Order: sequence, then C-alpha cells, then structure tokens
Amino acid sequence: MKKVSRRRFLKQAGQTGLAVAATSALGRFGIAQTQRVTRVAIDSNRQIAEINPHLFGSFLEQLGRAIYEGIYDPKSKFADADGFRTDVMKEIHDLGVPIIRWPGGNFVSGYNWLDGVGPKAQRPVVLDRAWNSLETNQFGTNEFIEWCGIVGAEPLLGMNFGTGTVEMASNGVTFLDGNLVAGAGITSAILGFGTQSARDALDSRIASAIIEQAATQIFMPNPRAQPEDYCTGFGLTAHELELVRALPPQAHGFLVKHGNHSVVARLDLGDMPDLLAASPGRRA
Repeated sequence: MKKVSRRRFLKQAGQTGLAVAATSALGRFGIAQTQRVTRVAIDSNRQIAEINPHLFGSFLEQLGRAIYEGIYDPKSKFADADGFRTDVMKEIHDLGVPIIRWPGGNFVSGYNWLDGVGPKAQRPVVLDRAWNSLETNQFGTNEFIEWCGIVGAEPLLGMNFGTGTVEMASNGVTFLDGNLVAGAGITSAILGFGTQSARDALDSRIASAIIEQAATQIFMPNPRAQPEDYCTGFGLTAHELELVRALPPQAHGFLVKHGNHSVVARLDLGDMPDLLAASPGRRA
C-alpha cells in the first residue's frame, strides 16, 4: 500500500474539493490529478443582503464561573454597587454583542424563574440537577435585564420546558412585561391579588417583587388587619393600619397609599342605581 503524508493528503483533498465544486453537473468531474486550475475570488464589497446582527449573539449559563465570579461577583474589587463586574461589562460592551440569551444551556431545563426574583436574602438555594451544583439564585431575571441594559445587549429569555410548564412560562412572560412596563415609565397597569387575605398575598413567591414595583397601593377595610402583615409586609405606618381597621365596610371607603403619602377615599355610587343593582354583595 502506497503511503501518503498527511500534508500531501490534505493538499490533494483541498484540490479535489475545489475541482469538484468548479465542474458542471453534466459529469465532467475533476480529480486531484487534473491540470485545470480553479480560482476563488472574494469580494468583500459585494453585499447580497444585510446580515441580521442577532446571528452574532451569545448566551450565559449558570455553569462554572460564567455567572458567579464571571459577570456577577459582589466580592470582586471590580464589582459595582449591584455586584456586576465592571471590567467584564466594559469588555462585553466594547465587543458590541447584539443579543444575549439566558438562562442558556442545560441549566434552563430545570430552572424555576420564581427562585430568582424578589429580595435576594429570601431567594432559595436549590440543587441544579443539570450540573449537580448548588444554585444561590442571586443572579436572576431582574439582574439579567439590568445587566443587559448596561452592556448594551438585547436580552433574550429562555423558558423551562423540561421540568416546567406552559403556565410557568406564561407567568414568567407576564412578570417580565411588568418589569419592562415599569422600566419604561408606563403607569397604566393594575394588579390585584386573587385573595381576601393579606397573608395569602404576602406568601406569594412574587409578592415582594410586585410590592416593590407598585407605585400606588389600595387597602380595603379590615378590622382584623395584623401589623406583621400590613406594616411589616406592605409598609404601612401604625396610623395607616389604624385607619384600615377603623374604616366601616358599609362606608365604601379605602386607604390609598402612594409613596410616603396616604389618603382615605370613598367610592360613592349613590347616583348610579343601575350599577348598584348589578354589583354583588351580601343580603342584610
């Protein structure tokens, strides 16, 4: 058997590929021994169409040091007030990465976005089954959106369709839309907790994030309102708590709190009998 060196083999293979590509489909196949020379010209000034910048995107995953110690490390000397590494942000910003997907890779197939929102001290530490490591959830949805804004990249959110559900993904999109609405300065969104118990609302896994973003809060009369719920949970003052307790339910009054200011308002539908006849209520 004739031996051929690797260098010669690669040279002949390259010549064969060019020759085959240059011949017509009628059967004139070139081989390595052909005397025909094929030339390829590259014209960088000729453009057929615009290249979508999203083709040059990237992704982030909670794997190794990509997130923790990589772009997020509150203990680093380069960290800003939010724990983002400024040196890494500068490099990514200068690269001009147009779009970044997170959470990328195998990690997303077991990720629950609810674990990564709300106060960081209350976020659970969970087992990441993709890489058999502990996930602290200190870098979540809000951090990713904020970080992308700093580095100038468009955020692309991945959803968990491994252990997750369509409902979980839908709730994540709704939460994300709420964040973007708040960030855009749009104040036309209204959110109501589907419960008559303040404690049920506070026990919601996204309650902290929602309460922090709500510019205006409305509290209905509740003679049994507890200070740990209304004061500690929602941030009412002792005086505001007493107002919520003292408001007569039949007076149709409620407490409106906006920032550090609050006022008691009353909804009077006395001149609208048609609406009153249709509204639900208890019989005396």
